[in-house]
Amino acid sequence: MAVLFRNWITTLLLTIITAIITLLYITARSLGLGLVFFGLSVAGPAVSLLTMIALIASKSSSSRYAGKFYVLAIASLLSGFTIEYLRTIM
Repeated sequence: MAVLFRNWITTLLLTIITAIITLLYITARSLGLGLVFFGLSVAGPAVSLLTMIALIASKSSSSRYAGKFYVLAIASLLSGFTIEYLRTIM
């Protein structure tokens, strides 16, 4: 699989990120989640993951920070779910 997509890694990553963000958006709309969830769990990972791809594609010395943006995307996603959960139980 890696050999098949070795020249298309940016396109593959963009496709996966688009699918993730679309599924998060559809899930949030169907469950009626609030704006805080959209801001943190949909927009946060979208911006973080797109920044990660931009850093990887630039092949500069700043590309070593790409992993930190992945961690930021996961933290943003989890914080959105946590805040929405706390809002639900209170």
